[in-house]
Amino acid sequence: MAAVMSADMDNTEKIVILVDECENMKLTLLPPDVNAGEYKFTVNLQGEIVYGIGAIKGVGEAPVDTILEC
Repeated sequence: MAAVMSADMDNTEKIVILVDECENMKLTLLPPDVNAGEYKFTVNLQGEIVYGIGAIKGVGEAPVDTILEC
């Protein structure tokens, strides 16, 4: 699911549908986290999906890279 969400992260309407699908499938979707997240959606060691910081509306890849370097 994280890969599908990453592929569609520029489409906010599709992400909303996929977030609902995560809830229906009982998948844990964590909020964006600059300490644990990455540009794309990822899966942590506990099997939870970490919201991709790049999917936040108005945030581009360059600012995310700068944030994650800190």
